[in-house]
Amino acid sequence: MRGRRYLILLALLWAGGALWQFGTHDGTNLNPFDDPGESPARPGQKLTMADRISSFLQRAPSRAPAARQEQQPAYVERQVMVRPAMGTSLAELAESHGAFLVREPRHSGHGILSVPAHFAREDFLGVLHDDARVSYAGSMGLIYGASEPETSYTVYQWHLGSVDALEVQPITDHLVVAVLDTGVAYETYSDDSGSYVQAPSLASTLFVAPWDFVNDDAHPNDDHQHGTHITSVISSDGAVMGVAPRTSIMPVKVLGADNSGIELDLIDAIWHAADNGADVINMSLSFGPEYVLSPGLDEALQAAWDAGILLVAAAGNAGGEYVSYPAAHVNVLAVGATSSKDDDIDVGHLLATDYTNRNPGIDFVAPGGDVTVDNNEDGVPDGILGETIALNDPGTISYVLYAGTSQAAAVASGAAVQLLAAGATHEDAYGALHLGAKSLGSEFIDGYGQGKLRIEEADKKFGEGKTGALPSYYVAIMPYLKEAGSDIEAKFELTAMDETGALADGVEFYATITGTTSAIVKCKTNGDGRCELKAPKVKYLDDDGLPRAAAWAVNVTTGKKDNIGVHPRTAFFAPDALEIMLAALEQEPDLDGSLLAFHWPEGKDPDFDDMWESYFLVDTGSGLGGTPLGVIFTPRLMASGSETSYDVDLDGTGLGGTPLGTVLVRRFDIEGTGLGGTPLGNRLLGFKSFDGSGLGGTPLGFRPPQMFSGSGTGTFDAPDVYLDGSAVLMAETAWCSTDLTDTALGASLDGTDWFTAEGYGSATAFTATGHVEGEVIELVGSGAGTADLVLP
Repeated sequence: MRGRRYLILLALLWAGGALWQFGTHDGTNLNPFDDPGESPARPGQKLTMADRISSFLQRAPSRAPAARQEQQPAYVERQVMVRPAMGTSLAELAESHGAFLVREPRHSGHGILSVPAHFAREDFLGVLHDDARVSYAGSMGLIYGASEPETSYTVYQWHLGSVDALEVQPITDHLVVAVLDTGVAYETYSDDSGSYVQAPSLASTLFVAPWDFVNDDAHPNDDHQHGTHITSVISSDGAVMGVAPRTSIMPVKVLGADNSGIELDLIDAIWHAADNGADVINMSLSFGPEYVLSPGLDEALQAAWDAGILLVAAAGNAGGEYVSYPAAHVNVLAVGATSSKDDDIDVGHLLATDYTNRNPGIDFVAPGGDVTVDNNEDGVPDGILGETIALNDPGTISYVLYAGTSQAAAVASGAAVQLLAAGATHEDAYGALHLGAKSLGSEFIDGYGQGKLRIEEADKKFGEGKTGALPSYYVAIMPYLKEAGSDIEAKFELTAMDETGALADGVEFYATITGTTSAIVKCKTNGDGRCELKAPKVKYLDDDGLPRAAAWAVNVTTGKKDNIGVHPRTAFFAPDALEIMLAALEQEPDLDGSLLAFHWPEGKDPDFDDMWESYFLVDTGSGLGGTPLGVIFTPRLMASGSETSYDVDLDGTGLGGTPLGTVLVRRFDIEGTGLGGTPLGNRLLGFKSFDGSGLGGTPLGFRPPQMFSGSGTGTFDAPDVYLDGSAVLMAETAWCSTDLTDTALGASLDGTDWFTAEGYGSATAFTATGHVEGEVIELVGSGAGTADLVLP
């Protein structure tokens, strides 16, 4: 049995530009009270631990509060990620485009090219998209550290009690946690870059398959301090104790000494971990709110999950109402942070921190600490204690308090190891951690996810065999703008199915609405599997008396039934009508590369009553990692762009033998409107009206309610077209296949036609161009800014 440990903490304060070092050691514990002149004990009196703590705190300088993570740029300014097509070398592409080859492709197939001096990054990406030798080209995200170290103090390891880890036994199975971070103080080693020492509490840890993607060598030593701290929280067995002591660690360095790095290093590191036997991948890092999940990162995370690896990531430290990537990926456990609430630490009373992101998409919360408070009144700040190097000094070991969702993710990774050691699969562990979390009542809407992490309860759920499979939900979104007097009300009708294909009744869905107005909202499905999300209302006319430029995006993050919350996946209803339309559009070469949108006319609708005119997109991208996403916007959003009308002939598509007439399609050239940045491009299609065929009001018509509800299957004899109003899912299931080979919809989903060559779905591509602030559309090109991959 491991009792509660009292520890003299020797480390540093970084505040106001000053570094305060109270004590360090290079393998030898150094007590700051060993000098008799420093001792507060009176002659003949034994110095108690409480006396030592009190004296130390009295002599410590005042602490500055930890800063909330600031938004960082999203992408590397003068480099791009490129995947050459089969048979093409990246060096060949670099030479032909006058670019410098920064990195050859590795396992992920992606390499790096510099942006030629005469190109803006967005323009260079456009050139690469038009090159048939390029399979993928996109901006490369930046990653940053975000946890804030504070003064080192003597502290109880309260977080162990709060998750039932006070009495855990060292891990004897060879379970491996890949720590993707700033490196780990895992060896005593010297090279041209400096000298490194091993953290004493990691001396009993087995290290496997180390790799440094920052310096491209086999020595991923920590030259910051964050990665070693995370590893200490997971697996230390010494002066400080990990949640799963002696767990084998795979040190993988993706962040440099300045606590920052690039997205491609993260992608390659995930492949490395999967190839070298990781059981858990800990990603105590996150992108900022403007980051859009790239196909490369999505593919790597999906491959790791399919290989049987449990994925854990930090929800982010911005204090925002969103979940950062990679935590937002549907296969990744998103962990928010708490600190202690009172001195009953064994019961684990917790309090959410100010810095943690809160959103229904969080899976559960775990101790992340807060160095600005002492809620449990033990006389020291409520940070998470770990053994690590002194800041940027890999030759010196210190004990440091950190606070962040990084630390919460590390605690969750340790809990996952305990379940795996008990015989759980990665799917079992994923389910057990959900089901064993202690409910907090209104947890989902408040951003606590399933509740508070408890290892004993999770282990109990696994032992009772209750974690075989969490429910699965698939959600289709149909946005529209409701007229409410002089107001606009954005609404999003959801249609949901379960893993059997049945309409999902009684499921409460939580979503984040962002844009002209923002909110976290929820609705509960009826017997038809439907419910409706509503955004806050806004005035239809602006101060100049003009129809407002307005846009909203909705992201459905969680579906909850019987107090079990899971991340839904995307469904898309596709009747024959849509297949006919897409086949006809394929015959119009002038429309190549356009993005498909749908038009709502103004007026009374039989299903939705009085409506404002609008355009909308729903995410039909083939990526598996995103949750359902829809976007709707008013026509004025594109007012500064030009438009061209096309009469698209529906005859001769090969899908029907009856004269179908024509449909009027508008193509909006939106370059210069703020929407033209990568990855959207500069073309947006909108169905406008029908000519002569009378199709607009029939079950075969292209009205969005019928297109997405599956209410009409059409009457044409088209045996080769099986998109008959059933759902097309963005994941393979027993009842629905995503094999759309030789269909027009399949061609559009593979990223060659109306969906961008970068692999994003339509709504994803639209939101990736920027964001909406206030009541004025301000879309910042994703290539112009940056997203932070943050170490929370």
